[in-house]
Amino acid sequence: MVWTFANGTVTTYVNGVAEATTTGVMGSVNANPGSEVWLGWRGDFKPGRAYQGSLDEVRIFTNALSAADVLALANAAQSSSDCSGARGAEERGLLSVIPAFQVYPNPNQGNFTVQLTELGDYSLTVSNLLGQRVYDRPLASGSTVHTVHLLGVKPGVYWITLISEKGTQLQQLVIE
Repeated sequence: MVWTFANGTVTTYVNGVAEATTTGVMGSVNANPGSEVWLGWRGDFKPGRAYQGSLDEVRIFTNALSAADVLALANAAQSSSDCSGARGAEERGLLSVIPAFQVYPNPNQGNFTVQLTELGDYSLTVSNLLGQRVYDRPLASGSTVHTVHLLGVKPGVYWITLISEKGTQLQQLVIE
């Protein structure tokens, strides 16, 4: 199941197909710094409102996915070799809300610059929405500016992951 929220409209997808749409929804899915994000429970703590079951493959995007994006995720071939096992938050480290880097231009054609806020040892990966890595390189520690050339990638939404000893940072990348 997938829910998207944009411009006051919530769309529910089941197996990649839009099943329900609700318009006129007020509010935002943006969390305030220091606040908690709850999945499967309403903040009013009334009995009977908690989701009963397991949540897995949870992903939160900063933009509403298109119907084509949702369908591509639903139709993606899965196998046990796609995942090396469950990873807890303790193992991966805390994801920061504030990026430790900038990407420009974004959107782009597959060529972009990564500007770091400080020197250090970093690893940079670019993954598609299915989690498949299309780029994976260590960054030279003596520079805060790095140029990336992605060859043969299809237009779409990607995730840039920057890993350092201080933690993991994520940022969305759009290839046109």
